[in-house]
Amino acid sequence: MALTALYVGLFTSSVNTIVANQLPPAAQQEAQIGVTLPLPSAVAGVLVLVALLLGMIIYIAAARAFTREGPDSGAVTGSLFTRRIGRALLSAVGANVVVGIATLVGFVLLVLPGIFLMVSFAFVLFAVAVEDARLVTSLRRSWDIARGNRLRLAALLLLVGVVTGVLSSLGSLASFVSPTLGQIVSLLVTAPLAIIGYGIVADAYLQLRDDQSGVAEL
Repeated sequence: MALTALYVGLFTSSVNTIVANQLPPAAQQEAQIGVTLPLPSAVAGVLVLVALLLGMIIYIAAARAFTREGPDSGAVTGSLFTRRIGRALLSAVGANVVVGIATLVGFVLLVLPGIFLMVSFAFVLFAVAVEDARLVTSLRRSWDIARGNRLRLAALLLLVGVVTGVLSSLGSLASFVSPTLGQIVSLLVTAPLAIIGYGIVADAYLQLRDDQSGVAEL
C-alpha cells in the first residue's frame, strides 16, 4: 500500500507540475492545481514515465505476493520484485497497451464488447507475473481462465470498481478545502483500496486457475 501511494503520488505531482509549467507565471499563483514539484517540464515528464514503470513493477510484485502459497506466503522478499523482472516488465507493458487499445475500441464501437474484452483480459498481469508468460501467451492465458466465468467476473469487477470509486470520491471532498489537501487525502484512501481490490481479483484468479487445472487433470 505504501509503495502504491508512492508511485501514484509521484505520478500525480509530476503531471500537475507539467500542467502548472504551461501556465503564465501570474496564473500559476492563482491556479489551484494541487501538489507540484519545483522541476522543469522535461524532468517532470521523465518522472511520469518512471512512476508508470514503478507502478507496473509494484503490481507485478503484488500479483506474485497475493498468489503465493506455503508457510512463507506472507513474507515480502526481494524475489517478488526481481525474478525475471525485465522480461515481465516488457511483457506487462506490451500486454497493457494491447488490452487498453482493444478495450477502448470496444467501448467506442459498443459498450458491451469493451466490457467483454476488459473481463477476458483481467488476468493478463497475473499470467505475466505468476506464470512467466510472454505477451501473446498472457493474453491467451487470461482469455482461457476467464472463459465460462465472464458474467461473474464482470459483476466482481463492477462491485470492486464501484466501491473503490465511491470511497475514493469521499476522500476528494477535502478538495473543497484545498486541492492539495484533497489530492493527499484521496491518495491515502485510494492506495489501500486499490491493493485490497487487487487482492480480490488475485483470489478470483487463483480459484479459476485451480478449477481449470482440475478440469484439465480429469
